[in-house]
Amino acid sequence: MQLRTVLILLIALVGLTIANEDVAAVSPSAGSAALPVKQTTSLIPTDAITIPGMLSYQGRLTDTLGRPVEDGNYQMTFRLYQQETGGSPFWTENQTVRVKSGLFSVLLGAVRPITSVPENGEMWLSLQLGTEPELAPRLRIVSSAYSFLSEKAQTLDQNGANVGQVLKWNGTAWAAANDEVGGDNAWVRGTPDSVLYTIRQLGIARGGADNMLYGSYRYTHTNLGVACTTGTNGQNYYFCTVGGGEYNAASGNNATVGGGGANTASGSHATVAGGGGNRALGDFATVAGGFANGARGWSTVCGGGDNAATGTYAMIGGGWFNTASGTYAVIGGGGYNAATGTYAVVGNGYSDTAKAIYGGVFSGYSNLAGDAAGDTGAVVCGGKDNSATAKFAFIGGGFNNRAESIYATVGGGRNNTASGAYATVAGGDENTASGYLAMVGGGYRNTASDASATVGGGEYNTASDIGATVAGGGGNTASGGYATVAGGYTNTASGENATVGGGLFNTASGNYAAVAGGYCDTAAANYSFAVGNQSIVPLGYLNSAAFNGQTATASTQLRCGTLSKAGGSFTIDHPVDPYNKILNHYFVEGPEMRNLYDGEVILDASGRATVHLPDYFSTLNRKPRIQLTGVGTSDVYVAEDIKGNTFVIGGKPGTKVYWQVTGERQDVSAEAIRRMMPVEQPKTGALAGRMLDDEFLAGCMEQLEREGKAQGINFRTAEGRRRYEQMKNPPKPEQPQER
Repeated sequence: MQLRTVLILLIALVGLTIANEDVAAVSPSAGSAALPVKQTTSLIPTDAITIPGMLSYQGRLTDTLGRPVEDGNYQMTFRLYQQETGGSPFWTENQTVRVKSGLFSVLLGAVRPITSVPENGEMWLSLQLGTEPELAPRLRIVSSAYSFLSEKAQTLDQNGANVGQVLKWNGTAWAAANDEVGGDNAWVRGTPDSVLYTIRQLGIARGGADNMLYGSYRYTHTNLGVACTTGTNGQNYYFCTVGGGEYNAASGNNATVGGGGANTASGSHATVAGGGGNRALGDFATVAGGFANGARGWSTVCGGGDNAATGTYAMIGGGWFNTASGTYAVIGGGGYNAATGTYAVVGNGYSDTAKAIYGGVFSGYSNLAGDAAGDTGAVVCGGKDNSATAKFAFIGGGFNNRAESIYATVGGGRNNTASGAYATVAGGDENTASGYLAMVGGGYRNTASDASATVGGGEYNTASDIGATVAGGGGNTASGGYATVAGGYTNTASGENATVGGGLFNTASGNYAAVAGGYCDTAAANYSFAVGNQSIVPLGYLNSAAFNGQTATASTQLRCGTLSKAGGSFTIDHPVDPYNKILNHYFVEGPEMRNLYDGEVILDASGRATVHLPDYFSTLNRKPRIQLTGVGTSDVYVAEDIKGNTFVIGGKPGTKVYWQVTGERQDVSAEAIRRMMPVEQPKTGALAGRMLDDEFLAGCMEQLEREGKAQGINFRTAEGRRRYEQMKNPPKPEQPQER
């Protein structure tokens, strides 16, 4: 079986005794600055440090296809070489190793300690499994943190005595020197043993003349960079730190530059973590990284590139050319953004500005939240060229929208304006909500211009009076107080509380007038109603209704073309008992459309009387019929039949005669009705198989049953009964199912 190992965790040098230690091998690099004050260090131990001669090794054993070997114990031989290939090992050890899922972990040297390593530091580890050939390639071993401690251990004798080994900077390197034990600069072993410190505090700097530690407190400084400075010439600052990099300066009290290049931390407790050309100038200011950032205010924070945080506690997370000048202002990122208001926020985006106190622009391009500091809480969430320039104004996104009054809102869309207090434009294009609490839901070029006016959507709609509403459609106008246009096109509700349900070119101009829909209908009178095609209730005809293209001719009138009914009646207060009873009279019906005329005459001395009918009688009527009743005698007769608009009655002189004339209508409307609705009409289309009685009963049977008057009355078909039951118990909508 061919095998291989995969290193998956670590190779750590736990500790090795280094023979023939050269102290100069741990000297600073050439060119670094000498430490100030006394430049000697003495190691003064009290106990020897025991260094284990072992290495920790963990690996993974697989076959050539990368599959873990079976779990179990394996015999393994480990060897250390001075070269990557060839040669002889300087250390060998055999161990029985437990392998699970291909993984194993061993301590090399646990059986045969590793007592030394090559002076040049070259070590290569190999593994052999049982009698299989040695696996390739070998693994390079490098030192760990423990090995540096082992260098210090070489200055101790085997009994832990103080040998006084001294390291001293000679201008170019560390070298052995003599110093009294326990001197000012002597190293002291702390607790635990791995901690070393000096009796007197010393500044630390990389060797070389380019690094500078300024001030009387320079012994508190740390400068590990190149051409870097800590402290300020002529000032006594303390605890200044440069962790690395070049041309950095930590020039304020407790200032820190972590690394990078040409960075400056000059404020008290200021920090520049890295990057290049950054400035932390304010006290407690921080620059996380990036390039050319400036954290100039108290406790400001900058990251990114060429940003400036100048307000107290201001913060810039990243991006470029951003400015946070307000107190507690925040910019998350992006470019050319500005947060100038107190607690203002720009989340991201480009060229956005948050001027308002508590204002915010969270993303987008060239947006503005607050035109002045007084625009508290103005917010733009995103989009482009949007402006929320009033107190708590809000824009969700979109393009070129304006929220210009207190609590005004534009949800999105384009070129929308909410200029009234608490006004809202939800979206759409070129909409305007200019009234107090006005709202435009969306659409195009809609206007809600008065208090609580609403346009739901559509285009070119206008709600221009208090509480007026246009739900949608196009070109509609609700110009009366609390007037409503539900939809349609070019409709107008101009009366107070007037309503147009929809349709085209309809007008409800009377107060509380309504047009249900249709075309070119007009309800001009107060409380009037019109529906159909060009139905009209003219101004002044109160409480009238017009249907079927008719025009009302009086107040409280129902005007329609043809009234077709299952039955009819008039209902009035009972004349004898008006407070307790109703009087119903029923219509007289027949197969002909007849007009009725009646009157009375007294026959003259010659036994004659001429009756004059209305001058329109002969034009309106055909097939006239005359009936006569004499008072006290039956001796009356028609002396001359109707000619033109008159007829003559004959009989006993002085007789009182009651007369009645009927005529069948012959006007055009009557003739049209006869043709559309003949006396006997076949049922066709949707009427076929249906009972009109059932339709009528479906609407009134419930009352008959409730009042106990339904005996002997029933539906003629099962479908009629089904329809009635459905009307009484309409189906309920299905409840949404939980998913």
